Amino acid sequence: MTATTHPLPDLPAATRPSLVDGNALVGILEEAFGAAAETLTLTCGACADAVALAEAAVELAPTSAIVRSRRCTHTTLTVRWSAHDLVIDGASCQMTVQRGAR
Repeated sequence: MTATTHPLPDLPAATRPSLVDGNALVGILEEAFGAAAETLTLTCGACADAVALAEAAVELAPTSAIVRSRRCTHTTLTVRWSAHDLVIDGASCQMTVQRGAR
């Protein structure tokens, strides 16, 4: 049996993730962390690089974001949101916050 390579779908430009910095996530993370979202520090589990959220590399899509270490590109955090939930996945935990619960 041979392995086959499946090409990635050609997504419309509107649905492709944008590469931005962590400042793009501050507003959405304020729902879970309040004003402290601006001062979050993320530490990569793979290379131990610790950076402020604002300095992290983020692949931002309309309803999700992947935060990567700039040093090794390992995923340090994923964030997904809908009208009802905000789901934050770290290396060893997951947090779900009901939106509008405050």
